[in-house]
Amino acid sequence: MKMSKAKQSVTINTIACHLGVSNCTVSHVLNGQDKKRKISKATALRVKRTANKLGYVPNQLARSLRRGKTGTVSLVFTDLIGGWAHEIVSGVYDVFQSLNNTPIISLYDRSRINTHGLGGIGRKQVESILQRRDEALLCQPVEAARGDYLKLIDAGVNVVFIGSILEDMVGLERVHSVTWDCGPAAETIMRHLISSGCRKIAFIGVKHGVDSDIIRFNAYRKCLAEAGLPVRDEWEIWSDSSYRFDRECAVSELRSIFDGEEEKPDAIFTINDSIAVTVLEAFRAMGIRGSEDIVVAGMGNLAVTRFSPGNLVTVTEPLFQIGQVAAETFLELNEHDSLTSVHKKISCNGICDRRS
Repeated sequence: MKMSKAKQSVTINTIACHLGVSNCTVSHVLNGQDKKRKISKATALRVKRTANKLGYVPNQLARSLRRGKTGTVSLVFTDLIGGWAHEIVSGVYDVFQSLNNTPIISLYDRSRINTHGLGGIGRKQVESILQRRDEALLCQPVEAARGDYLKLIDAGVNVVFIGSILEDMVGLERVHSVTWDCGPAAETIMRHLISSGCRKIAFIGVKHGVDSDIIRFNAYRKCLAEAGLPVRDEWEIWSDSSYRFDRECAVSELRSIFDGEEEKPDAIFTINDSIAVTVLEAFRAMGIRGSEDIVVAGMGNLAVTRFSPGNLVTVTEPLFQIGQVAAETFLELNEHDSLTSVHKKISCNGICDRRS
């Protein structure tokens, strides 16, 4: 009994022979160059239909070797909770969907915990990025991954920080960034609280090691001063929650503000929506009397805020646009091989008031 022959792989040459056209014609069509090369619509359609009928699968490795570029980009986030990363990725995909670029999503290595609750990118991830010959790393910046960023940059990988930059960028001058101009947005939401009648505004933040934490805090203080409202140190809380702010942390911080105080805040400004929603949940768990009258402000306008209990005000962060611009920045760097760092800021100050 004869063994059946293994199915031979379909190549560009297979399609060309089948149609009686040149390999170049098939290659141009399958690489989306048919219009540029002035190949007729009829021929292009025949090539595509035949490729589909014969089950042609492009050899990405061969393409990469020919072009000298892989088109692969790593996206690394601290987590995928709350919708922040989802919106960024959607923006990246919007740019990449018609191109030969492949984004690979991963998380920072939490097995190496540091003072911010996060490890670096991780040895295996760094090795994979280098072995795949990824052309760029688009990521949320994390201080503990500084050494990983430098290693990748030295290997020729473009590193683009998304959303914010580290507080200390010394040594990272070759890093690029696409950030939200969050200072004006934070001022907008503070002035909104004040114009709405809030006069006793507390602050809760978590230090992530990025500049946006301090920018938002400075906006909080600036707006209080502009309105002639007192700055009360005991109402300014920087949580030591090791990066992640959960309900237990929120309860602890709220007790330091509300327990034993004759005068209570009528609003709390937090540096992001995740903290704001957690504060509202903590109010409910603690049964704080009058908490339904306290306005909590966040920043981001993430999906999680739409179902939050209590009075919440937030401001829209242009996440989809940040993702788009980050992807476009990668393409610009890839095209021009510029040695100069590129830094872009995106503005958006739209208020979303969810008070009942």
